[in-house]
Amino acid sequence: MSITIPYTINVENKKTKILATIGPATSDPEILRKLIEDGVNLCRLNLKHGEHSWHENIAHQVRSIAEDLGVHIPLIVDLQGPDIRTGEVSSPILKLVDGQNVFVETKLTDKPSIELKKEYIEGLKTGQIILIDDGRIKLRVIEKVNTTKLVCVVEEGGEIGSKKSVFFPGLNLNVPAVTKKDIDDVTFGKKINAEYVAISFVRTAKDIKDFKRELAKINYNPKIISKIETLKAVKNIDSIIKESDAIMVARGDLGVEIQVEAVPSVQKQLIKKCIMVGKPVIVATQMLKSMVNSPNPTRAEVSDVANAVFDKADAVMLSEESAIGKYPVKTVKVMAKTLRYSEINNENVDEENINRLDIDTQLKAIVKTAKHMQAFLKQAGEKVKYFVILTESGITAQYLSATRPNIPIIAYSQDLTATRQMSLLYGVTSVCIKFEPTVDESIACIIKNLLKEKVVKHGDKLIFISGQNIGKAGQTDSLRCLEA
Repeated sequence: MSITIPYTINVENKKTKILATIGPATSDPEILRKLIEDGVNLCRLNLKHGEHSWHENIAHQVRSIAEDLGVHIPLIVDLQGPDIRTGEVSSPILKLVDGQNVFVETKLTDKPSIELKKEYIEGLKTGQIILIDDGRIKLRVIEKVNTTKLVCVVEEGGEIGSKKSVFFPGLNLNVPAVTKKDIDDVTFGKKINAEYVAISFVRTAKDIKDFKRELAKINYNPKIISKIETLKAVKNIDSIIKESDAIMVARGDLGVEIQVEAVPSVQKQLIKKCIMVGKPVIVATQMLKSMVNSPNPTRAEVSDVANAVFDKADAVMLSEESAIGKYPVKTVKVMAKTLRYSEINNENVDEENINRLDIDTQLKAIVKTAKHMQAFLKQAGEKVKYFVILTESGITAQYLSATRPNIPIIAYSQDLTATRQMSLLYGVTSVCIKFEPTVDESIACIIKNLLKEKVVKHGDKLIFISGQNIGKAGQTDSLRCLEA
């Protein structure tokens, strides 16, 4: 799909992108419009909650508003994955005190007790830690009675109800990577043409390959975001990154699986690894959580958002802040303002990282030369205003973005899906057009429109990256510096 010139260009005034989860607090079209106007670049549909019909309505609203505003907003469907939860508990609200014993069993026959499926109890041994309700309750197995009953001691107590999340740190349970609900949900993702699918609780690269086979069965080819939220995923991160199109550092569940004090260090390592191989990376969970109920963030939260910029992440994500929070619009404003301020003098990736990019040698040479050309012109006192890329698949924009250039990238594509997908990339403003018959004609038309839209003025320097064979993917071979 493509649209024809004339077109409007809204060049992004921040380089780090904002991914917002859409929920009841942001389902009103006017609020959605304000979110996008104030800096939201991608919209997440959390399919763990809500009916497909509700999410479909939101998808249509996002598409309509984005078209009206002249921007490209990709949709991300976030799958539930193998979500492990307790069943019922022996009291409406079960109160657990440090040091007491509690039964974990397949059927509630004792008191106090917590219901858990047999398939999980079978895999647990004496000494195993069980974390319940996002890690708030901590149990340790002290006796395995049989395959249906455990005796545990409460190490960190509190009050819990039924159907709470459960984690078994360090334990590799034999649960399927793709559930029936996930398959139903990706079928829905295809229906609404979601550009990205986020896979929950990825453990190995095999999980992603298994998921791709399911996608192939329904002829659906979105980009895959692997959510890193397990210890096993951290240990297998290199192969997971290689098999994925993007990575999400899902710090909520990750902070339950590993020591909470290790999360910042792991976050930095994951971001660095993604940049080094040119894969987009998102930092997620509790970035401005106090703004769910407060009109102002804490200083620590603002620092957290800024640190994601200093680490050079492609995007930061809002979860409950935008889904159910009282101040979603103000939250986006605060995040966008923090991103813009933190980006000052925080660009560029060192030359060695460019050398490590695992891409076609010719494309790597083009990316490196483009950066060198811009740096040489800057030293000579000639400032380049933008990198301008003509691309089919968006891959050239992805790898130039991975170098974190200190000038914006405007990427043009004839493919609407690729155009929307590029909205995730650091520093990239994507535009969908229909190219002219030749590269020269296309570039001339782009310059004319940039002048018309007052994005550039006469005399501004632009570095163009393209292929000579217009309209063919994987053909990037041309670099030129032109004046508007």
